[in-house]
Amino acid sequence: DNRYTFRSTLRYEEAGTWRYSKGLLMAQDTTRENSLERVVAVEKLTIDSLEIRMLSDGEEQWLILLKQQ
Repeated sequence: DNRYTFRSTLRYEEAGTWRYSKGLLMAQDTTRENSLERVVAVEKLTIDSLEIRMLSDGEEQWLILLKQQ
């Protein structure tokens, strides 16, 4: 249904909609008014991992997510 929920260990939460096109993952937080769409590049996607590349305050960052066993 292209919806997501995110909770961090730092007590941050958001939820919204997402879409994927041509190697880019776009997410829109719908819990806050006027939130900007976030765009990240999907560099690698396997059955048990996801590697994304993004810019944060002008700095390139990589995030690697691994499925828990």
